[in-house]
Amino acid sequence: DHLKNGDIVTVTITVPEDCEKNYGKVPEKTSKKYTVSGLDGFISSAADIPEETLSAMKKQAEDARKAEFASSSSPEEKMANMVYVGNYFLTIKDSVADSEQYYEDRDDDNAIFLVYKIDYSADGNNVKSYWYCKFTNVTILPDGTCSVDTTSYEMPDDWEERVEIDKYYYPGYPDITSLFNHCVTKNIASYEYEDNVESGDNES
Repeated sequence: DHLKNGDIVTVTITVPEDCEKNYGKVPEKTSKKYTVSGLDGFISSAADIPEETLSAMKKQAEDARKAEFASSSSPEEKMANMVYVGNYFLTIKDSVADSEQYYEDRDDDNAIFLVYKIDYSADGNNVKSYWYCKFTNVTILPDGTCSVDTTSYEMPDDWEERVEIDKYYYPGYPDITSLFNHCVTKNIASYEYEDNVESGDNES
């Protein structure tokens, strides 16, 4: 348990004093080192995610948000743009991964937050939202291919995480700092992170 590809494991046996008498032989060695290989592993950097895998996650995120908006909006509301601005990639810290509590809780080994800037308009007013779609446990298989469950994802709840235009409200955050605090800052006790998001708060 607690192993990953590349780890070196030393297996040691204890030889009883009467081994030769009882079995007619004794082990040539009492310990041997093995290098772990052939296991599924977890991607440790967003740069290691193949473009086709990232594209599949982005398509799922964009389709999910557009479908959500279409099902809940009125004719007065428009979603003008949905622009991908990068991602936050989180990996579990070694100190956390090695703890028994981690194996009891089964925390995610990694997570990627795809970040979008979305423009909305309603009744002649406009607002922008920084919105995310989170996927977890992006895996590298023994044959070198990348795997992630694109049907399992998390998006902001427009009840607690939202921007507003009068009586209309939309999921997300008013600025990139607020989104960063939700996706990254609250998780830094357990996760290392990469910030691959273009700062866009000053964009028009």
